[in-house]
Amino acid sequence: MAKIAIISCNNIKNELSCPAVGCFKSFNNHKGMFERYKENEEVQMVGFSTCDGCPTLYGFEKILIKVKPLVEISKADTIHFSSCMVQLCPFVQKYKNVINAAYPNVEVVMGTDENTSLETMKLMLKNVLTDNSHGITEEFKKNIPMD
Repeated sequence: MAKIAIISCNNIKNELSCPAVGCFKSFNNHKGMFERYKENEEVQMVGFSTCDGCPTLYGFEKILIKVKPLVEISKADTIHFSSCMVQLCPFVQKYKNVINAAYPNVEVVMGTDENTSLETMKLMLKNVLTDNSHGITEEFKKNIPMD
């Protein structure tokens, strides 16, 4: 059985109140980067965390503080970086390398949800950050199909 955890962008998750609906929808429907798990395979979502925000001097080591409970308590054997991190974070590859070095038996997968283009993500973020009349909920409804 695969035990999966997701690490999302702290700024998007906490500052912009992203509900991670794309991540969870793709997990539940075996879409996007979760297509790799067969529908008849038992898969558990065992944790969700964020990075520590854009790295400071110790940001790369601090990611391990977030990963440790996911692996050692929740027993995650696979960590997915959210698609927003993969597409927008300039540090995500370094985070992946640090995790791989510390936890060589944990697979790190780059992405979660399906078909949210970089252009759409950038537009949504720009609108949320520059237009105080609405937030991320309205941007999701306008830009992401919610079946």
